[in-house]
Amino acid sequence: DIELVKTGTLDLGENGVANPGDVINYEFKVTNTGNVTLDTLSITDSLDIPVDFGGVTTLAPGEMVIGTASYNLTQADIDTGEVMNTAEVFGNPPDGDPNDPGDDVTDTDDHVEPIPDGADIELVKTGTLDLGENGVANPGDVINYEFKVTNTGNVTLDTLSITDSLDIPVDFGGVTTLAPGEMVIGTASYNLTQADIDTGEVMNTAEVFGNPPDGDPNDPGDDVTDTDDHVEPITPAPSIEIEKSTNGVDADAPEDAPEIAPGDTVTWTYKVTNTGNVSFA
Repeated sequence: DIELVKTGTLDLGENGVANPGDVINYEFKVTNTGNVTLDTLSITDSLDIPVDFGGVTTLAPGEMVIGTASYNLTQADIDTGEVMNTAEVFGNPPDGDPNDPGDDVTDTDDHVEPIPDGADIELVKTGTLDLGENGVANPGDVINYEFKVTNTGNVTLDTLSITDSLDIPVDFGGVTTLAPGEMVIGTASYNLTQADIDTGEVMNTAEVFGNPPDGDPNDPGDDVTDTDDHVEPITPAPSIEIEKSTNGVDADAPEDAPEIAPGDTVTWTYKVTNTGNVSFA
């Protein structure tokens, strides 16, 4: 008879976070638990990794040997959250045919190596105000926003979405999935109102959402999120104009003034115009 005990140790490297290329080091402890010598010792693994027994191919009764192997993580493994594999050991007894696998004694052992999830996301929002040809803020002028979203974690994020307190649609060009380290820039625009100009700024907050592989895309509580505020200052350009007329005549020079005889009624009219870009109270 033969016994296999398989163990694994995940080496996350210096940063302590699972990344593609990090290594699982496996040990395969094989013991001859029978009463006859076993020959042509061999092992297979569902990960298709070579196992090194240091040249040992024969085990006497009670004897034990440890084989080693290593496996490099893939992004698919990290997204799955574990690496599960099965090993099977073979030993041929003295009365067996080494060319007939049916004569071997065998044992199998499974191992599941959990991979820690480090899902994270980052949002950086910027804005640029386009004042048009006159260089003065007016209703209808446009703030162009960029939303830079980066997957700063170690798992793929899906169902990417974003909300903004201005209720403006953000265009990511159809991108809904981000691999670790990947970045996408979304764009949106907003038209100024008179209220914005009077306030002197447009302040808004955006929040981005990404769903990790172990999350429920229908449960917002499973998403990783990030928020970013942006304040776009609006330069006020206050200006006012007043025109005074006497008995309906707007005279800017003495010679243009109307003649008023003693006892005539004089009516002055004042026309006040807001010629700036902010409201006056």
